Amino acid sequence: MSQRIAVVTGGGTGIGRAIAEVFAQDGLRVVCLGMDADEDLPGALEFRRGDVTAVDAMRDPTPDLDAVSVLVNAAGIILHERKEFSPEGFRKVVDVNLNGSQAMISVLEERLAAARGAVVNVASMWSYFGSPNNPAYTASKGGVLGLARAYAAGGDLSLVYPV
Repeated sequence: MSQRIAVVTGGGTGIGRAIAEVFAQDGLRVVCLGMDADEDLPGALEFRRGDVTAVDAMRDPTPDLDAVSVLVNAAGIILHERKEFSPEGFRKVVDVNLNGSQAMISVLEERLAAARGAVVNVASMWSYFGSPNNPAYTASKGGVLGLARAYAAGGDLSLVYPV
């Protein structure tokens, strides 16, 4: 049997990296997609540079992945100093956090189906009670919950989990 593959967006840093390391410890081949990676990223994690907001470009780092057992959408940003209150700042955060999650599901959908794989979308406690300083982050993570619920309600990808 071939090795199971996990794709973790944002897997080079932070929460995504922590998730990726657990998958690697469990014996999965882990491909981390993102814009940044820590200098001390373990060798067991394959880092591939990619921008989740560029749908066509996200196909480029993944053509060799025939079947994907799990996709974790952990890529995310938050802007400070009231930058999320501007239309540009708001759009940027929503594009990465929400639209990037949907784009990756779309890019990998057939390969997830081939492996009977699952999708895990990383949300936030702010999805429920909000943040007075980060409206885009709050809205985008609330959208991530809604996205997971929509996919889980039916369709070809019935195993989409918000975390």
